[in-house]
Amino acid sequence: MRHKWTTVDPFDAEKRCMQFTNIIAFDDKFYGLSLQGSLAVMQEVDSRRAITDVGSCRAVPSASARFFKEYLVGMDGEILLVFLMYQKSLRIVDDVEVFRLCLQKLKWIMVGSLEGKVLFLDECCRWGNSREIGCRGNCVYFTQSSDNGWWRYDMRSHCISSVQLENVEFWGESHD
Repeated sequence: MRHKWTTVDPFDAEKRCMQFTNIIAFDDKFYGLSLQGSLAVMQEVDSRRAITDVGSCRAVPSASARFFKEYLVGMDGEILLVFLMYQKSLRIVDDVEVFRLCLQKLKWIMVGSLEGKVLFLDECCRWGNSREIGCRGNCVYFTQSSDNGWWRYDMRSHCISSVQLENVEFWGESHD
């Protein structure tokens, strides 16, 4: 089912309507990121989905990048926004940033630790407890379009390295 949104994107210079790149269901609402980095809250109103709130801050990486991919992930009762940033090349991720959504203010707050958890980002997003899975904690694992393997961003050292992982599809909770 397609929905036509008529809410103007506050960060679109041409004042076009919102077009969403990511949407996540969370606590009976939907949270969506627009092409311009606007955050919209959507919920059922009179049996129709409607945009009921729009954040005042733009969701973009804090560092400059030639290109970035963003992922919305629900983890431990919170919504996280993860940016995979391509700074030197359009084929290799150079940096990763993680933000937590403050639901009351609809603002993104940079996260320095996943508190022992791990995130897995590919076609779907998963998370888990590092001890249960047997992976290094406070890490974001991801795939790159130029490679079939997995990469690990360590939030403590801020280093990215190639890793060998098997059966990732069975780990953690799926958040498609």
